[in-house]
Amino acid sequence: MDKNKIKIIIGCIILIIAIILRLVLYSDNSNENNDSFVETKYFFIDNYVAFSYKNNSIKYLSYEDEGILKNKFNVYSDGNYLGNYYVRKMPSGLKLVDNNNNFIDYNGYLIGSSYYDSTRVSNIITDTNILGANSIANGILKQENISATYDFETTNFIRYSADINNDGLNEYIYLLSSKPLTSDIEYSILFTYENNEYNVISKEIDKSSAGYQLTIVGLLDINNDNQLDIVVAKSKFSHDIECYEIYKSNNMKFKLLKGCI
Repeated sequence: MDKNKIKIIIGCIILIIAIILRLVLYSDNSNENNDSFVETKYFFIDNYVAFSYKNNSIKYLSYEDEGILKNKFNVYSDGNYLGNYYVRKMPSGLKLVDNNNNFIDYNGYLIGSSYYDSTRVSNIITDTNILGANSIANGILKQENISATYDFETTNFIRYSADINNDGLNEYIYLLSSKPLTSDIEYSILFTYENNEYNVISKEIDKSSAGYQLTIVGLLDINNDNQLDIVVAKSKFSHDIECYEIYKSNNMKFKLLKGCI
């Protein structure tokens, strides 16, 4: 047989074997980057906001969205598991509904997740009796070049406490905000403070009273990595309009996943 033909036949055989090996070795992983095989998960934060999560991407939703209406949620009240229910937003407030269309009575602040298994959720614990408040507050004001001095009469200073990184101990997030119309500079700063180091999560600084004030409205594990992520409401100083920011946490380092729309 001609040597060139033999080389062609051998090359074809090698190519076929390579294709078969690729199919066998990688077929189980072929769906990892295919969005159609990734489950979309849905969340709601009390009356505030509903959103979906897929492939590290977040989309804000109406409570009338099909994904919210059709999914049952693992519902938590003040951080404690309440049950698995549908959710409906009505003029009278948020309603929980069971399989028989019965309304479920509840008290407390609700967070819901469409995960099949449980989701880490924390109650929002706040404290205004902060040890070293003057030093911490004035330190962040200096770092952000805000020409103001901490004064409890004209400033709101809040500490949020939760076991964010799941180590069995509470971590802290601080919120320092000027009270409206009490300062030439309106500001609201959400930050962490540890080992004399400040890390700003979100901030609004404005001289026209048109900026935002910040509030944490949700502490929950959105991406199922056992770290509590945060949902932040932004309310305009002189208006009732709100929007939301969602931050992913990684051992108390926060990355913006979804900003205001």
